[in-house]
Amino acid sequence: MVYVDRTQEFKLLCSQHPPAKRRKVSKHDGPTSEEVAAKAYVAEGNNILKHINTLNTLLQSVRRPYLNVEAQSSYTRQARNIDLSAVLAGRTDAFSGIKSLTNEERDQIDLQARMILGKCADRVKDMELLEKRRQDAAAAQANPLARLLPARLLGGDTAAADFVAAHRTNITWYLTRRLADASETQKEMQEERIKRQSERAKTLGSSAAMYEADMIKNATTRRSSWGMSPMAPSPSS
Repeated sequence: MVYVDRTQEFKLLCSQHPPAKRRKVSKHDGPTSEEVAAKAYVAEGNNILKHINTLNTLLQSVRRPYLNVEAQSSYTRQARNIDLSAVLAGRTDAFSGIKSLTNEERDQIDLQARMILGKCADRVKDMELLEKRRQDAAAAQANPLARLLPARLLGGDTAAADFVAAHRTNITWYLTRRLADASETQKEMQEERIKRQSERAKTLGSSAAMYEADMIKNATTRRSSWGMSPMAPSPSS
């Protein structure tokens, strides 16, 4: 077979048909609606996680005075106005100096902690609902036959959509788990407080009974030393 060099002909054809210029992406092109929605979704998850972490830090910081039900100052001073929203707003030192708490202040912490956990849980549910709507809309626009094809035969858009769905599912799963941990911490503190208060009430009740018995015994002893009968019967008429 005879070799024919046609390099020059190829170069000539290339010169007659220059390659098409690639479209340059303008710096002024803004992000797509999908990109904006993705950033907003992640930002909402970060905000919820920040609230959960801050609440956990607060509960740990007030744990000692919260459980110290024997502090005398709990009964001698007026209750302060406990506002956990100040901590969530960034004032991490709002409760750093607390050494003792009244029962009313403990009740405020329990109530507001449950309210914060409830609001965070509602926001996580809103994120899950938003993602479900996005998946339903994407499924409605997709070709029904694509469901029958293996993943390796699907286009890049489908693979990207699956990745986004998995990523968002992991976000809400992690937030739900952190919420459960924070809720368990608050519940454990409240149960331990009730237990200690019950034990203290029993101790005080026993001490009061013992004090009353000692008073009766001492009075009886004094009456006997004076020559008086402790249980003198009244003379019969």
